[in-house]
Amino acid sequence: MRSKLEVLALAGALVCAAGLAGCSKGADGAAARNSAASAAAQNPERVAASQRIAQRLAAVEATRKQAAELAKRAQAGEDVGAQLDALERQVPALDDLKDDALKVIAADPSDEAALQAIDVVLKDNKVPFDRETNAYASQGPEAQEEMRMAQLIVAHHANRPEILDLQLQLDRLGQTDYWQQVFEASKNPAVKANFAAQLADYYFGELGKPKLTDAQRDAFREQGMHFVEVIRKDYPNVAPAQTIKVPPYMRPGQIPEYRGAETPSLVKVMDERVRALDRSVGSPVPNLAAMNVAGKQDSLENYRGKVVVLDFWATWCGTCKGALPELTKLKQELKGQPFEIIGVSGDDKLATLTAFLQKDKLPWVQWHAGSEHEIMQKLGIDGFPTYLVVDARGVLRQRTHHIGDDSKALIKDLVEKATRI
Repeated sequence: MRSKLEVLALAGALVCAAGLAGCSKGADGAAARNSAASAAAQNPERVAASQRIAQRLAAVEATRKQAAELAKRAQAGEDVGAQLDALERQVPALDDLKDDALKVIAADPSDEAALQAIDVVLKDNKVPFDRETNAYASQGPEAQEEMRMAQLIVAHHANRPEILDLQLQLDRLGQTDYWQQVFEASKNPAVKANFAAQLADYYFGELGKPKLTDAQRDAFREQGMHFVEVIRKDYPNVAPAQTIKVPPYMRPGQIPEYRGAETPSLVKVMDERVRALDRSVGSPVPNLAAMNVAGKQDSLENYRGKVVVLDFWATWCGTCKGALPELTKLKQELKGQPFEIIGVSGDDKLATLTAFLQKDKLPWVQWHAGSEHEIMQKLGIDGFPTYLVVDARGVLRQRTHHIGDDSKALIKDLVEKATRI
């Protein structure tokens, strides 16, 4: 059964009917594209396949609209869990359309119908995800097909704003190359600006890696700031795409309608990213305070002298819960040493958290903050899970979305140093 997040993720990436011209250059490219389009239009099999895809995507769009309405009601505090459960059973499947999609693409990869077909292939394709490296596989037939779809998007659809909604399962290098290639190929301001934002986010994210040299850290920041300056200078009025504003690990109730008159500019979104750099690795973490699950006020100051992992999570976050066994193992390994984990829950209701903890006992401190607590704003937490590794002196040493071997090595090294303070 799909999760509630998958319901919106599946429905939300719908390819709309409007499209811009493809990005082929020169008279020869235009002539070849027009010839292929003419041949495709006269291909009854392709036309029929395109119609089947369009009809199914229209059904997905109808479901997406229902999901968006339920999301608004959830944000207003209404309990719509049962309705979401029913909705997830109604989401039209797309897997039986993959053969149709491949035929559409083979006949002509450049038109609007082809982009819809590419969307179907991407949704059906399941690239293996390696939790240890926190990245999609770079080898295998699924990864190769994903890369082929990425190449078609760059070659034929870089000017279409619909590509902002497509989610590609590429490894880190492939994803960054894809963003860079679309950024360079596109002439559409919305596409260009939002892919610049993706690249800026990538380079800023690299700053969270442990054991970076000062030169490496400066290079990543400089590369990220380059794309921020591009957005500030050339695209001050472009709105953020939902894929920029809302990471895929946020729940449906936290996905408002970002497009429209009230949408903030992408510049404002990226300015906040830059302000978050001031809360980046090497900076002192401010004294944080929140209520623990026992209803008592607790603060980070109470743990000075210990290495602390702040685990920003929520009970509805599958990735967060999947990481709990590894955190439990780490806590046991460092038992009796100057080390603590503090879970900071983003659940809206304390009762939701306590009910979860009654079933799954976690051997570390739990704070209840909720998604709107000032802690989230102070530390720039915009999605779960987020882990902050704080040393015994209160300095941030790592910001990451995955506690892997590098993080564990860093934590154990910091704990060993803390024993000598």
